[in-house]
Amino acid sequence: MILTLLPKNLAKPGFSFVAGEENDECKECRFFKTCVENLKPGRIYTVFSVRNIE
Repeated sequence: MILTLLPKNLAKPGFSFVAGEENDECKECRFFKTCVENLKPGRIYTVFSVRNIE
């Protein structure tokens, strides 16, 4: 299982997305390791469950 971050409106079980290329702005973000480091560009990922963290 891979944990990543998505906007609230997209974080719904069954939603699929294609990971994009990381950019320099992403590498500077404190959430980089959780958000995009483990995603492979061009690969399709599907949301299986959502954690509500506020």
